[in-house]
Amino acid sequence: MVLAIGVVLAGCGDGDREDEHLPPDLVDQSQTTSVDADDVASDRARQRVYQWVSGRNTILAQPDHYTTEASIGFAEGTEATAILADAAELTVDKQTRQGETKLVGDPTATKIDLDPAPIKGTAIPPFVKVRACIDESGTHLVNASGTKVKGSEGKGPRPVSFHVLNRSWPNTDTWRIAWQEDIKGSC
Repeated sequence: MVLAIGVVLAGCGDGDREDEHLPPDLVDQSQTTSVDADDVASDRARQRVYQWVSGRNTILAQPDHYTTEASIGFAEGTEATAILADAAELTVDKQTRQGETKLVGDPTATKIDLDPAPIKGTAIPPFVKVRACIDESGTHLVNASGTKVKGSEGKGPRPVSFHVLNRSWPNTDTWRIAWQEDIKGSC
């Protein structure tokens, strides 16, 4: 029995790996790679920017359907409040927005900090800054009678910086856009 265990253990040496005899493309497929937290955070934050575009289009087209921050799953705080304020203003004015905001190219993560230092003793949640080019030139407002509101056309492509937070890190599903701002430059 000791001899059998010795033979089995001898087969586990460095020189006789099972995958050494496989073609290189199969060896690569059998290898596992670790997932980089920065890559995951970047991907999830960029997804939220796509959701911001789609969600904001929906909210401004049907502003009376959205009245609470809980109804917005892609934004929180300042950004959710701003979107709801835009929707409330449209509702009061009996207007809706037609057309769609679009992304010009893919959003890009410009800064990732998954362990930010506290500021003046206040904990800062992990964040990703994302740069995107937003084009609202195909949008305009319409009044209750369906007439286009003069001067309501959206802006053409412009760069925007999104600040995306995760207050429940390392949960990867809880990224939310906290605020966004136009930045200098062109698309």
